Amino acid sequence: WFITGDIGYITPAGDLVISVRAKDTIVLSSGENVEPEPIEDACRKSPLVQQIVLVGQDQKTLGALVVPDYTVLAEHLGITSDIEPKELVAREDAARLVKQSLAQTMKADGRFKDSEAISKVCLLQEPFSESNGMLTSTMKIKRNVVNQFYKEQIESLYK
Repeated sequence: WFITGDIGYITPAGDLVISVRAKDTIVLSSGENVEPEPIEDACRKSPLVQQIVLVGQDQKTLGALVVPDYTVLAEHLGITSDIEPKELVAREDAARLVKQSLAQTMKADGRFKDSEAISKVCLLQEPFSESNGMLTSTMKIKRNVVNQFYKEQIESLYK
């Protein structure tokens, strides 16, 4: 009778433990509910973005884990496209450029509220795939797997 959108379990002591959200809704610390899929769909229109996952559960603002299009990003930064992804994503100017591109793309879309703005970006050097367990066989992102795998990076976004 009480649907929260959470998945949990009962401990042997009889306590209810909420372990994960059943829906993909991100709830910010302000209480704002954000549906990530429309934002992610819009952001993938940026030529710099190959894959994206929004994060920010219980935080003040949204963040994004972004797998950039390495070649396009290198071109926009004016460096050679044969740079290693590890070196490219470590550059502060790369993350700043991707964040600006996301903001422009969302603004051009015109349907997002200020609370849905992406304020933090972490660039990733490895794409999400079936082989690394972050995509389903139908190419949908396994958010809980991504959030667990990149837990440290997500935490560092909000420090």
